[in-house]
Amino acid sequence: MALASCAALCASLSFNVGFQVTPYSCTPHAAGVAVNTASGQSSVGCATSFTPTVDVCQVTLGIKTSGTGNVYSEVWLPNNNASSWNGRTLTTDNGGVNGCVHYVDMAYVTGLGFAAIGDNAGHNGSSFDMTWSLNNNEAIIDWSHRARHAAVVTGKSVVNQFYNKASTFNYYLGCSAGGAQGLQSAQKYPGDFNGIIAGSSANDFNHLQDWSSRFLQLTGPVGDPKFLNATQWLTVQAAIFAQCDKAIDGVDDGILEDPTQCRFDSSVLACNATVTTNCLTSTQVNTVNEVFTELYDTQGRLLYPSLLYGAQYDAFRLGQLSGGPQGIAQDWFR
Repeated sequence: MALASCAALCASLSFNVGFQVTPYSCTPHAAGVAVNTASGQSSVGCATSFTPTVDVCQVTLGIKTSGTGNVYSEVWLPNNNASSWNGRTLTTDNGGVNGCVHYVDMAYVTGLGFAAIGDNAGHNGSSFDMTWSLNNNEAIIDWSHRARHAAVVTGKSVVNQFYNKASTFNYYLGCSAGGAQGLQSAQKYPGDFNGIIAGSSANDFNHLQDWSSRFLQLTGPVGDPKFLNATQWLTVQAAIFAQCDKAIDGVDDGILEDPTQCRFDSSVLACNATVTTNCLTSTQVNTVNEVFTELYDTQGRLLYPSLLYGAQYDAFRLGQLSGGPQGIAQDWFR
């Protein structure tokens, strides 16, 4: 297997992938040396720099997906020697609604020998800012699935031309919105990947935003009698673990192996004549009960399942239980 010269690669690249592709740069980077990211990424809250763990050839590209759709993509090619590449590709995701190349994962998987493919999902933006989608249906299509497909077929072509050999296996790794993108890839472009890890998939996105937006009604804003602060949610968490961790899976490790088996009795949280600290009012106990319920429409049809026991503190941290409109849901309905 003969490696092409990284510096000369861009001049020789050609594409027959169904999209118009423009190579921007082909740059060799040494392991352990920090590299600034493109200004379109760093200026919107994505990473400002990355540090590859092995020598890589970084290829940056623009991919035109429609009349107004444009994707920024990067391909990282391990190139220390002819055996640096393991013959496989791994494509990374976008989290929330962001348009960020997942530089942390790109560095991790190239260190394992994969050629890494990443993209901005058709826009530059942070995880909780969806203003880019307003009156821009092509950008929504790119974020949902098309950008990933365009980056994958383009990235595979770059890999083939750099190593003079096609990849033997192609994988995808994504979580949350990235998990949903992985499911879209499996359904719409089954030839893109041999294997997909789709963790915590933010599937059925419309109803997910219905579900996320309703929590403000359940908790009220900060200062409302219904509201619980972060410390109080930790109290709830401790009570849930006391009832549903070791008691169910036999190991006291702060992990609920199957939260659906938990039958939490929230009455233990209530303040009384003898318990006046680290406890909740009856109104707050009712809030706890409400946030762990399913979402139904007015005709009693299930729209979205309940928040899982054990996830409440993260739900506070991510905006569902923190007493304000959840960022993604707010922009989605706007």
